[in-house]
Amino acid sequence: MITKLKNRFNKVFEYVIRGGVLYWTLVIVERFVSLTNFTWRVYSAIAQQIFPTIFRIKMWEFDQPPHPLKIEWVDPNLIRSFTKREYPPWEYRELQFGSVQSGDWDQKKDVTVRSKFGGPPPDIYIADSFENSLLHQAMVSHFNHGIHWKDTKFIQIVLELVNERAPVWHECYTEVDIWERCNEIDQLYSDINENGYLTQLELINQGKRPSGYIHAFANEITVDVGQNGELLLVSGRHRLSIAKILGLQRVPVTFLVRHREWMKHRETVSEISDHPDLRDL
Repeated sequence: MITKLKNRFNKVFEYVIRGGVLYWTLVIVERFVSLTNFTWRVYSAIAQQIFPTIFRIKMWEFDQPPHPLKIEWVDPNLIRSFTKREYPPWEYRELQFGSVQSGDWDQKKDVTVRSKFGGPPPDIYIADSFENSLLHQAMVSHFNHGIHWKDTKFIQIVLELVNERAPVWHECYTEVDIWERCNEIDQLYSDINENGYLTQLELINQGKRPSGYIHAFANEITVDVGQNGELLLVSGRHRLSIAKILGLQRVPVTFLVRHREWMKHRETVSEISDHPDLRDL
């Protein structure tokens, strides 16, 4: 028990240090202003004016930069692959909106894992395609074929790893956490199936407690955009999987990192396009 607590403390401490002052200041402010409906309404009204301007600074060299916090409704079948930026790419994503990166990160076959990362190994989340990922296959087995969670390969691996690499799945540090997470996914599936797919801001307007303005965008299905316009999944694996299983025609998506070559291409587009990241031109 002492060893587990020590390991958990070390992982939390490392996460805090890596996040930096700016990230944790944002997190603390967003949590504080979300405590009451009044402070949330005031803050969100101000945030929607301030944050787009701040994030656009990252795209200063381009004449037609996209709105950094835009939400586009996208056919989930257009998201077929994972981003290959340094793993895990979803960490500190609240600060990644509007980012532009060069290089071959969108074309790489192998994943580079961050030094000293002790969380879930990439092979339980990432595969050559989304459909071949262990998590999606587990959810297909569970929801389409009635297979119990414990009999899926993904959960079996998570149960094996939880004591040595926690948190190994979302915020799961123990076996009890894993079964609670399974119940949460079951509830999420039922909610989307019965009520349709709502954005995080729509859920907040319907009574869900807000956790922050930027946090709401970061908790959508988030993608990077490769140099040829590929939509590469960063986060939102469970919701994307549910959308594909239910056969939904569109889901809300936010954009984090865009390849520099894609940004240059945006500058040359003069025709109306249905590409999710070109509709705003």
